[in-house]
Amino acid sequence: MDTFLASANCERRAGPKLMQRLHDYAWSWSSQIPDLEEVPCLVHNDFGNRNILVRQEKGKCVVAAVLDWEFAFSGSPLLDVGHFLRYERRSAPLREPHFSQGFVEHGGQLPDNWREIARVIDLSGLIECLTHDELPIEVEIELLELVNATLDRRDPNLG
Repeated sequence: MDTFLASANCERRAGPKLMQRLHDYAWSWSSQIPDLEEVPCLVHNDFGNRNILVRQEKGKCVVAAVLDWEFAFSGSPLLDVGHFLRYERRSAPLREPHFSQGFVEHGGQLPDNWREIARVIDLSGLIECLTHDELPIEVEIELLELVNATLDRRDPNLG
C-alpha cells in the first residue's frame, strides 16, 4: 500500500489528506490481516462480472468459465474475494450470502470479520489503479468513492 501511495499520480488524484488517511487506516488493520502468503493459491486478480461466464443448469446459474488470467499470481484468495465484492452493498446485496456460501462449500476459508478484511485488502487494488498514468476522470471519481466508502465503512454511493 505504501508503495502505491508513494506514486505521484496517486498523490495528485487523492491529495495529501486522503493519502494520510489511507496510510493510517491500512496500518491500523495490519495486525488483523491474515498472512497473505501463508496458504497461497492461484489468485485471478481481476475476478469480477466481466471475467465470469455463467450458464443455466437445472434452473440455477453455474460458472461455465473464468476468463482473462493475465494478472494471475500465487497469493491469498481474499484478494479475489475483495475484488469480487467491491461493488456489493450491504443495504442491497446481490451476491451475498451466495458468494461466501459457495466459496466455503468449495474449500475456501474465511476468517472472522472476513468482509471487512477483504475490503481492506481490496484497497491495495483500488490504490494501485490510482497510480496509472492514463485514467479517465469518471474512473478516477469511481475509485475515489470506493476508497472513501471503505474508509468510512459504508456502502459505495455510485450512480
